[in-house]
Amino acid sequence: MPKSARKPIKGKENDELPLAQRLTHEADLRKEKREKLKRELDMEQMKDCSFKPKLMTASSSVVNINKFNSVAPIHERVNELQKEKNEKLQKLRMKSEQDQSDLTFQPMVNQKSAKIAEVKKQEDGDHHRNHNVVDRLYAEA
Repeated sequence: MPKSARKPIKGKENDELPLAQRLTHEADLRKEKREKLKRELDMEQMKDCSFKPKLMTASSSVVNINKFNSVAPIHERVNELQKEKNEKLQKLRMKSEQDQSDLTFQPMVNQKSAKIAEVKKQEDGDHHRNHNVVDRLYAEA
């Protein structure tokens, strides 16, 4: 049968379109068909999956849905959370101070440095003896 005598295949409404558009349209159709087949295959494979993992008791208590539903929103709990944080920090500071109570570090200062500091202290003491800190800092500025 010669090419010119062939009848157009039904469902080919794109024959009037230019070649480039026809090819891209056909490529899009193939892509959609592949995606549909992939979705169907995935659905078939997922049909056997139950998605019900067995959690350890410790994990299940963390993920307890009722626990999360009963908690007030963060903006309502800010003061309470801040108070808890400050209490924890205070306890840690107290514990740290108790652990370090036997530490009695005293740095060894070079004798020259100590002498220079003493001379400076005497000079400043004579000059600023009757001034308070604000006046002294203002005068030095």
